[in-house]
Amino acid sequence: MSAAKTHHLFISHAWPYADYSRLVAMLNRADDFRWKNYSVDRERPFPEMSNKRLREAIRGQIKPASAVVFIAGMEIHRRIWVQQELDIALEEFSKPIIAVVPRGKVRVPVIFQECADEVVRWSSNSIISAIERHST
Repeated sequence: MSAAKTHHLFISHAWPYADYSRLVAMLNRADDFRWKNYSVDRERPFPEMSNKRLREAIRGQIKPASAVVFIAGMEIHRRIWVQQELDIALEEFSKPIIAVVPRGKVRVPVIFQECADEVVRWSSNSIISAIERHST
């Protein structure tokens, strides 16, 4: 792992905050890995707004990211904002997509099998290596 580069990441909000928090903590604990989080801060969430304004706000967070990370649980396909975030990341900005399979899970939603640059297991080495390979 290289400390030379700061990786600018947008981590999708479309899963339980416990998983999100564990992923953030894992990245923060990693030796020789620098990153900046462009996701919505749980302590300062977006105010209530229309879907159009929410999409624009998320678009503004994805734009400076060098990669977009999703936790690829099977229930994720039911969340409309996953598709919105994927559309923004891929169609508008051509951002690399890293799908992280939740701990203890085996199956990966088809949407991530088809569009992710890499699908990795829940391990700091796997996740960070994928980020380093694909982060622009």
